[in-house]
Amino acid sequence: DTPTWRNLLQKLSARWSQDGGKSMRQHERLSYSGHARVEIGFEKIAHHLKVNRGSLQQEEITDEWRVNDASEAGFGLTYLGRAVESLMIGRTIWVSSRDYPGQLCVIRRVQRLVEGGTRVGVEVLGSLPLPVTLSEPGLESSGNSSGLYITQTNAKKGQRVFLIPKRLADNGKELTFAANGKSYQIRVLQSSAVFEDCQQVEFET
Repeated sequence: DTPTWRNLLQKLSARWSQDGGKSMRQHERLSYSGHARVEIGFEKIAHHLKVNRGSLQQEEITDEWRVNDASEAGFGLTYLGRAVESLMIGRTIWVSSRDYPGQLCVIRRVQRLVEGGTRVGVEVLGSLPLPVTLSEPGLESSGNSSGLYITQTNAKKGQRVFLIPKRLADNGKELTFAANGKSYQIRVLQSSAVFEDCQQVEFET
């Protein structure tokens, strides 16, 4: 159907930036220079936020990650480290700097630079993601899973963002959602986006 095709073409245009091509940006990028703390991958992000409560200490920022430019929709980053195998298109990434704290993003472009380093383009989903604990009713003994939740206020598109492991993303699945000392029974509704390491779903309480 037409909306699905439009969504596909928009994704393709965002990724069509390898081999020196110019990507079609939805928002003007402003030049910015600064270092950032970065976590890559859904599980690593959730663990980091649970342990650190999302706070960012100045000493945590390293020289490996630099923010080159920023817009309302995303960031242009340069990575100077060697662990480039973790930089996969469609994988979630958490970026936090002095001026842009706690941004949950998705990797959209990865380009190795001739002079060294890797350029990484990311799309922002929202800020200050809340780590939540998920369990399946009756299966609590099998262990809990992580989720990431961004409130409507902090989400870029004005709609709440809820990321969960793909294995829990079945339509109609019931889960216990625990955060900030409270727990709720939720039912997973349709999936709104599939990422490399997790899935974004709608839900009802």
